[in-house]
Amino acid sequence: MNDADLNGIFPGLMEDLIKLRRDLHRIPETAMEEVQTRERLLLELTPLPLDIHPPYLGTDIVADLTPPGPWVETVLLRADMDGLLIAEEEDRPWKSTHEGKMHACGHDGHMAVLTGAVRLLCRNRERLTKRVRFVFQPGEEMRCAGKLLARSGAYEGCTEAYALHGWPGIGEGVIRTKGGVFLAATDTFTFTFTGKGTHGATPWNGENPLPPASRFVLEAEALHERVSERAGSVISPCIIRGGTSANIIPGRCTVEGTTRYLDREEGLALVEELRAAARRCAGEGISVEDYFDRVYDLPVINGDAHADRVLALAAGLFGPESSRRAEKHDMMAEDFAFCLERVRGCFFQLGLGEEWPSLHTSRFDFNDRVIERGVILFAALAGGLDEPIR
Repeated sequence: MNDADLNGIFPGLMEDLIKLRRDLHRIPETAMEEVQTRERLLLELTPLPLDIHPPYLGTDIVADLTPPGPWVETVLLRADMDGLLIAEEEDRPWKSTHEGKMHACGHDGHMAVLTGAVRLLCRNRERLTKRVRFVFQPGEEMRCAGKLLARSGAYEGCTEAYALHGWPGIGEGVIRTKGGVFLAATDTFTFTFTGKGTHGATPWNGENPLPPASRFVLEAEALHERVSERAGSVISPCIIRGGTSANIIPGRCTVEGTTRYLDREEGLALVEELRAAARRCAGEGISVEDYFDRVYDLPVINGDAHADRVLALAAGLFGPESSRRAEKHDMMAEDFAFCLERVRGCFFQLGLGEEWPSLHTSRFDFNDRVIERGVILFAALAGGLDEPIR
């Protein structure tokens, strides 16, 4: 089925999915608060021949589509659900109605794609030879609920797993992935430098934490250069916060940032190197404390065979120009890593357009034109269809 077209397979489906995507875009909800989002999805899913699990985390939806005949394998397809604390800039008809929140990472599009795959596979249920588990996962942003869902047993019994992400900077509809490490793990850090506040006119009466905090930022930047060359890691100080007035030396200053790394041992090494740098910079009279949030501490590691399968299916369905093997990993992080830790599979990118607005920005919106390809590829990855989907 080259250059597959849903209009000829399932008339009206694309119009329904675009409407659903825009409905979801209007009601973004942040991590673990996806109540309205869940209710809107259940309107689509409840009428279908699915076994819907009781919620594992409260706002998730996990549902099985079981073939009528014998089956052994279970294919998991996943979409994330949550939005971000970003105010939407563009004035679209489907603009967010939740003040200060928007779907700035495309999860509305991911949910529409997975819903389309559900409907298409339910229509083809009689011809399936594998069970399919559909996972609508809350809390991908900031809460790493994919780790919680893995621990809850939601992935038990699955034999392979797939997830996609809409990706700016890639040609529209192009599928990109690779075997092995594909996305990085990440920590966030906070270093608090504490001295003694005083009037700006009498610095000798205090201990100013701003200079050691500033030295630490420069030290972290230099450390980044070394670890990048050593292991492809990243250290990015992103916030320095201290002081309330131009004539008051503060008693405290904090530095916050992120690390990115490709294996857990390297992540632990970065923690120790940053701590040592902070102690060196503090010197006498300044104490330093640190906090590391290490919840996303696992990179996305694709199975080689599973990545090959994604790329081969994409080439067969949409043409070889629409299938691209990534030359290297990206330094973004994703909690689908914790699903792939338990179930071998593949995370892949779905191109939104080379000039498309960036993720996590107020101008972002999902490209409705690529929903169709995501649906078809998800349905094909479910396998067990001995003829083209219809």
